[in-house]
Amino acid sequence: AAGYEMACRAGHACDPPGQYRRGFHPTSTSGAFGAAVAASCLFDLSIEKMLHAVGVAGSFASGNMEYLAQGTLTKRVQPGQAAHAGVLAALLAARGFTGPSTILEGKSGYLHAYADASDPARLTAGLGETWEIQLTGIKAYGCCRYMQSAMESAQRAVRGQTFDPARVKAVRVACLSAGWGLVAEPIEQKWKPETRVDAQFSLPFGVATVLVNGRATVNEFREDQLRHPAILGLARKVTIHRDPKVDGAYPALWPSWCEIDLDDGRTLRGDVNTTKG
Repeated sequence: AAGYEMACRAGHACDPPGQYRRGFHPTSTSGAFGAAVAASCLFDLSIEKMLHAVGVAGSFASGNMEYLAQGTLTKRVQPGQAAHAGVLAALLAARGFTGPSTILEGKSGYLHAYADASDPARLTAGLGETWEIQLTGIKAYGCCRYMQSAMESAQRAVRGQTFDPARVKAVRVACLSAGWGLVAEPIEQKWKPETRVDAQFSLPFGVATVLVNGRATVNEFREDQLRHPAILGLARKVTIHRDPKVDGAYPALWPSWCEIDLDDGRTLRGDVNTTKG
């Protein structure tokens, strides 16, 4: 619980969209601080040594979004690297190694070095009254969170209908602007992902997958699914749209909608206020 609290508060305060724009992977960067606190609790460190562990973790906090360019496996290793960084920081602190107590809010600290619009007040807002672990979602689908509301909307659009992907003329989905650079562009790459990681960050592929298969577990993002003709054909018909109403509800909610035009003139629509999980 303490580790979740640290990681989530650090992540919220450091403006995740701003980190994305700079090329940082927030799961990995803020995760290092959470892992340091969790490890410090497990090692039963004093408050002073825990503070040093967090300071040390700040020197290890890293993770780069360039994995999106080629769908590489650095996406997989970076959360593990954050865990490694936190454990190492706690081990060092336990042996007397020191780190700056201002690693989060200091002039050259995490909040200022990793994003332009950080909000230090979010580190402690409601501390002891609200708990981030209670607000944590479990992914319903085996892919990026920013795809999942649109995918669920697509499932709702066809619920109860006899659905044949070959009869689809066009699919329109809404995407949160916060996740646009992750799952919506470049569109040519999103229409035809080359690797499993590519597919897990492709909104068109995710929507097509859930429509064709009726589900989208990790198994539906296997390498052999990347050549599935029905999925690829349907993904090509997906266009992605920004919607001020959708963006206005974020981050409290993660809404989306999906419209599917069929060859008989009907349009199916599904809406969600926020995704499952």
